[in-house]
Amino acid sequence: MTSSTAESQAEALPSENTLLQIFIGPRAQSYIDALYSEKAGFSFAGFLFGAYWLLYRKMYAHFFLLLALLFFGAVLGAIIGLSAEAFFAFSILPNIIYGLIGKRMYASFAQQKVRAYMHQPKYSPKFFAEAGGTALSQPIVWLFAQAVVLFILYTPFLQY
Repeated sequence: MTSSTAESQAEALPSENTLLQIFIGPRAQSYIDALYSEKAGFSFAGFLFGAYWLLYRKMYAHFFLLLALLFFGAVLGAIIGLSAEAFFAFSILPNIIYGLIGKRMYASFAQQKVRAYMHQPKYSPKFFAEAGGTALSQPIVWLFAQAVVLFILYTPFLQY
C-alpha cells in the first residue's frame, strides 16, 4: 500500500466522537457524557445485572477477571469459614462498583477500541459498529450454563 492510499484512507475515517457513537450504539450520548464529565453517572444496568451487563456490553476480559476474582474469593471464603451473609456482601460488591463507575468504565473501554481502530483501521466502520454495541446472546448463554451447572449439582442422585 502506498502512502497516498494510506493518507486517503485516514482522511475518509470518521472522527473519534462519531466512531464512539457508532461503537456504543443508540445510548451513546449518555456514555460519552460520562466519559467527559466530572461525575461518572450511575449505571442501573451495571448495578442490577453485574456480570451479565459485562457480557451484554461485550467486555469479555472484564467478565473473566470478575469471574476469577469471585472464584478465588469463594475459595478463600470457604477456607477461612466466611459466613453466608459475609459471602453475599462480598459477591454483591462488584454490582455496586459497576453501578457507580459502569458508565465511565464502558465509555473508556469503547474509547480504547476506537483509538485502536483509528490507529490501524482493519475493516469498514459498519463492521466496526458490529464489533461494538450490545449482544444479548452471551448473557443468555451464561445464564443457561449456570442453570445447567446448578441442576447438575443439586440433582446428583436422581436416576433418569
